[in-house]
Amino acid sequence: MVSLVIYIASFVIVMAIVGSITTFFNNNIRNLGNSESSSSEYNKFNLYMLEYTKNGYEVKFSSQYEEKDPYITFSKGEEKNSFVKLGDVLYFNQIKLCENVDELKFNLKEDSNVLQTYLKVAGVEYTTDYVMSSEKDDGITASDIANASDKSKYYGATVTGYNCLNNAAVNVWKIFYADSDNIFLIAGNYIASNYVPNGKGGSVINTNGTHMMHFSNILKDYKGSEDITGLNVKNLNKDYLITKNYSSVNSNMKAVAYMLDTRAWAGFAGDKASYAIGGTTIEMLLKSYSEKYGVDYKTQTSSHTGYRISKDGGATWSNDCAKMLKETDDLYVINATDKAHALWIASPAAVGNDEVMNIHYNGDIAGGTYSIEKRRFSSSCLFKCKSKIDCKGRWHIRDSIMKNSSVLTEEFLLQKFF
Repeated sequence: MVSLVIYIASFVIVMAIVGSITTFFNNNIRNLGNSESSSSEYNKFNLYMLEYTKNGYEVKFSSQYEEKDPYITFSKGEEKNSFVKLGDVLYFNQIKLCENVDELKFNLKEDSNVLQTYLKVAGVEYTTDYVMSSEKDDGITASDIANASDKSKYYGATVTGYNCLNNAAVNVWKIFYADSDNIFLIAGNYIASNYVPNGKGGSVINTNGTHMMHFSNILKDYKGSEDITGLNVKNLNKDYLITKNYSSVNSNMKAVAYMLDTRAWAGFAGDKASYAIGGTTIEMLLKSYSEKYGVDYKTQTSSHTGYRISKDGGATWSNDCAKMLKETDDLYVINATDKAHALWIASPAAVGNDEVMNIHYNGDIAGGTYSIEKRRFSSSCLFKCKSKIDCKGRWHIRDSIMKNSSVLTEEFLLQKFF
């Protein structure tokens, strides 16, 4: 009987020990599971925080005393990215990022660029210090430029990183003009005649040396304004083709139709461009120059013949204007005459049916007969690009291009979209 009692007592003790051990392991397994789950949620949060604290974003966050719906927002230009805790879920831009979030707090350490975060997930606490990057991503968008009060720091800035079939024809690209949606770029060097395209019927451009060209042989390939198609291209001569809805079969309009022939100039379009054309228009030129230098230059049409210009905001109008542009600014004027004397502009001139607008080496703007030989071109492209552009020296550049001169240049339009 004594042996039986001893056996039963021993069995109870052993079972108690086994039970304790089992409970210990079960508790540890649960704790390990919670820890792994918490770690996984924290790792997602940490990866996002590293991205937005190291790339020049400005930060705004809820006060540590705001207990309801704590948030943090990282912004750069028009871009905004937000983290917000609603209940026990952390959202990033309305997308569920982390679950079982008990607490979320932020603090920017005084007199430093260190952002401190406190995240409590399923009872596990994580405190992390992030050094905010002082190097900002200087990529710019069309709206950044359009909204800038000082356009001079943008217009003329060099950009790189653009590739097209005719890469060898262009040695540098510069920002020429921007509106809220588009950035126009223009090539900075003279474009040699062997890169200038044939007309749509295969006719070859007239040349005089390596860089001087005129339209005489090209005109037979075009009928006039009816060859200019596409709203984006028509908008470049908006007053003529849209506002006034003029049409023309004049020689000057046939020459302009060639310059605006997107198929002909496709060799300058590249894989990021929607199209390329043969040069800036008078409307874009005067908008760019006025915004850069704070003047009020205007242009308009009063008949189907072509454009007139005004140096005084429209008080007086003229077919031409001497010294209208600074000859020292090579974004608009190339004052060397060894390769060409002027730049063709893709707009008809009011002075006569054969006259095409052009910029002279001394800054004059005037009409020039389509058959004048000492002229160059400047081609243009419309871009639709998701990335911002960066500018060499001032900004960086990821996706863009452009520049102007007095023989053949390239101009590009970069249109962002999101």
